[in-house]
Amino acid sequence: MEKKELLYLSSADVESVLSRRDVIDTVEKIFRQAGEESVVLGQNSFLSTGDGKPNRFIAMPVSIPQEKVLGLKWINIYNQPAEGYPFSHGNLVLVNDTETGSPLAVVSATNITTMRTAGGHGVIGARCLVKKDPKILSVIGCGGQGCNGVGGFLEEFKSLEEIRLYDAYPAACEVIAQMYSESGVEFKVCSTVKEAVEGCDILMTCSSSCEILVEKDWVKPGMTVIAINGFQDIDPEVVRLADKWVIGMWQEDLLHYTTSSDLTHGIKLDESMVYSDIPELLSGKKAGRENDEEILIYSHMGMGAFDVACANIAYTRAKEKGIGTILEI
Repeated sequence: MEKKELLYLSSADVESVLSRRDVIDTVEKIFRQAGEESVVLGQNSFLSTGDGKPNRFIAMPVSIPQEKVLGLKWINIYNQPAEGYPFSHGNLVLVNDTETGSPLAVVSATNITTMRTAGGHGVIGARCLVKKDPKILSVIGCGGQGCNGVGGFLEEFKSLEEIRLYDAYPAACEVIAQMYSESGVEFKVCSTVKEAVEGCDILMTCSSSCEILVEKDWVKPGMTVIAINGFQDIDPEVVRLADKWVIGMWQEDLLHYTTSSDLTHGIKLDESMVYSDIPELLSGKKAGRENDEEILIYSHMGMGAFDVACANIAYTRAKEKGIGTILEI
């Protein structure tokens, strides 16, 4: 067998070859392929650090036959991080060739994760459910998810005129407002969550809070709610209030919401409350928004398939451009 090599791509390498449009389009494609059952979703494996702290690693395997790749996302979730370290960092994706089994690339995935989440599947969820020409987007939580979410929504929804921002640390809001200051959209840093929510067309909750920040009574007819972190920071009772609750994927999401009290504050949610998943909307099997008065909720816990597919695009482009570090196996 010939000498084998794989390509390592750093966070900076990924940013240089992977655009927001790439990520949005890739997420939509994976949703469609998953709906056609042409994506093989492996069983996610959760591993505690074993030191008594609420910290863990997650292995997320997937095969994407249409792209001739399979891979594994390796991510850490530290609810009690070491001093000076974030909630999650240093995440990786391993990409393999399905035909030969050979590893192709090890790709830094922290940026991919934030891009493909709020700014990826959050955008696709909104596209399926939002009323025509939304004008006001409200973002609760302005860390990495909020920042990339704003970028993805600006890429997708050219009708946006105002983006309201709330974070426990107002400086995080100012960073986003400055970053996208050339977008032509007005940014408003809000002093309360309620101020940010009232009258918006799209509400995206993506904070790191484990306490309810958004009350159900603030959600009004016509709103589309994109709950990135499940119902950790928004009252789970919005599901009963909504006309339709849409999840990302039946296979990936249902168990999370019906068995994990961490995501629902102990409020019981069951399958009968779910209207559809995203593949059913994309295929036309179910209708999304049917009038401007509906309250529509979208939530999805994510799939490693998004990360592997995005990492594969980054690998292909980086190889063409001579970007990255070659490692011998």
